Amino acid sequence: MAVNLLNINLNQLLQANKLCLLLIFILLFSCSSAKFPYSDYKQMVPNNTCHVKIFPNFDFIVFNTNIEILNKNLSGLLLLKKMPDSTTRFVFTNEFGNTYFDFQFTQNQFKIISIIDYLDKKPVINQLKTDLGLLIGYQNSNPIKNFNNNSKLYHTYEYNHFKNVYITDTLCEQLLSLECFNKNKKQTEIKCFGTKNNFPDSLFITHMNYHFNLSLKQIVQ
Repeated sequence: MAVNLLNINLNQLLQANKLCLLLIFILLFSCSSAKFPYSDYKQMVPNNTCHVKIFPNFDFIVFNTNIEILNKNLSGLLLLKKMPDSTTRFVFTNEFGNTYFDFQFTQNQFKIISIIDYLDKKPVINQLKTDLGLLIGYQNSNPIKNFNNNSKLYHTYEYNHFKNVYITDTLCEQLLSLECFNKNKKQTEIKCFGTKNNFPDSLFITHMNYHFNLSLKQIVQ
């Protein structure tokens, strides 16, 4: 009787282990097999002329800006400026001139000049770095891959496990949206509308994983 019970317990343990291993395998496979959503589109040779159009020259742009973050709403002016030393600065201030944050970008470096305590959290800073960096092509060189679905072009830039995608019309005359993927899962989407000062007139930035939205609208200077 004891032997039979021992055999039953061993069989149950083996079955449980098999089930556990199967679940682990399924979980690992599902995590590792996330597919880039545009990979089935027709692949094209990257167009360097279009690359230049995506990241045009600008000197100084001001946006009316609203940020919804951490159950709070921050509004004011976001100043985007090319500096004499070739760095790019993003300075977000309220209507009284107080600075929420001041960020500096080079092609491959990011520096915090100042930031208020409320925003001084690593996940928030990293997300703002990604969002604002997308607008100016931070860490992008020439596109790695281009895809075409007959109505849009998808210009893909890769670094580490991230993919930045700049979506334009087929003539590459208008930037329609920008997307950031982390391990092939969309993390950020930026919708672009109109053009002013060689830059989108309005931008709406949303994040897939949590409530953190930005809206920007150029103002007449």
